[in-house]
Amino acid sequence: MLKIIYTYLLTLPIIFIFDMLWVGVFAKDYYYKHMSPLMKIEFNWLVVPIYYLLFLSGLFIFAIYPGVIETDMKKTLIYAALFGFFCYMTYDLTNLSVVKDWPIAMSIIDILWGMTLSTFSAWVAYRIYFYIL
Repeated sequence: MLKIIYTYLLTLPIIFIFDMLWVGVFAKDYYYKHMSPLMKIEFNWLVVPIYYLLFLSGLFIFAIYPGVIETDMKKTLIYAALFGFFCYMTYDLTNLSVVKDWPIAMSIIDILWGMTLSTFSAWVAYRIYFYIL
């Protein structure tokens, strides 16, 4: 169990950095263009670590741990992609249904990003668990 905790702690900064590169560098202009009227001036930095702690916990429970237990990277990656899909799809389809002028392209890009973030993070965690620790 200690090995899974260490894997979680080593994966946490990876998921944060990867997501911040997406949001803060690669997709920054796109998100700003479509969301600027809805955005806060400053992040609520208390919520940011809570999000990553909880999201990664879910990813471990539903994708990484089951794949690690069965020594099955393919299962880990498929479950991770599905986890990212369902998490981000819930958020984006909710926005699409209740936020005025929410662009459908934003939802599609964001859902694909959630799948990518989850799959990459699960791949990193799997590699840490079996090849680093």
